[in-house]
Amino acid sequence: MSVLEQRGVFWWHDEAIAEGLLAPDAHAVGLLRVEDNGRAVLELDGYLSNPHGPMAAMTREPVTRCIQGLLKGGGDRVLLCDLNRNGGQFSTNGISFERFSAAHCLISRSAFVRGASAPLFDTLTIPLRGFEDWLRLGVIKVEDIPGTITVSYRTRDDISYPGHDGILSLIFDIEVDAAGMLGTHVYSLKQTTYAKLSLKLANTLSDLALQFVMFEDLLKLLAGSDYEMDWPSLDLPDGSRCRWYFQRMRNKEAVEAPSHYNTITIFPELRDMFGAI
Repeated sequence: MSVLEQRGVFWWHDEAIAEGLLAPDAHAVGLLRVEDNGRAVLELDGYLSNPHGPMAAMTREPVTRCIQGLLKGGGDRVLLCDLNRNGGQFSTNGISFERFSAAHCLISRSAFVRGASAPLFDTLTIPLRGFEDWLRLGVIKVEDIPGTITVSYRTRDDISYPGHDGILSLIFDIEVDAAGMLGTHVYSLKQTTYAKLSLKLANTLSDLALQFVMFEDLLKLLAGSDYEMDWPSLDLPDGSRCRWYFQRMRNKEAVEAPSHYNTITIFPELRDMFGAI
């Protein structure tokens, strides 16, 4: 199953884009698919600029550049890093095309800064969706009396754990969804929590993937559950965030989120020592 499948235009990440254009002249149209395990596969309808021309798919040279793209659906920008050739075709009487697989796929609303190599990042944000019971959130109070329903939310202070390499913070927030132009007829309130790792030095995507996996393994151990964390995001230099998909091991079958009755520990018990763990 794919978590994303969209067509778009793609080009080498280090190619300049003329002012007023969305992509360089040397671009190719293709289909990007991100699989459930985070592996990205890009199949072009042609081939990108290279010394071998249409025979590029037949070469065995390592791919040291990244590919940037613009997706057709919502206009998202995409950056594919740690690329490998994954087939393709050379044809003298048909269409020659390239196919790549990428270990890392970044998706953003804004364009990525042009560069010859993959960017470095110093801030990783992980949604802790599904771990609400383990965190013991429960600060939304609902009072239902005849004729009136009252909902109150008490803000909760964020928690920071300084370390040698940076700071791990737990960010407590709410998600609000309302609908209605003349009067609200739908309103929902949901508590959310994020783990934010702010590093002193910018890291490679591979190093950040290792940080993610270690943190996920820690939560699995503490909660006594194989429930997996959601896909994280990375902070860009302009202050915006990009979604980050990367190739990782996933459960073959769906696992129920840890609940209040089947966890080995709960966060309030570990709050003061969580940073040391």
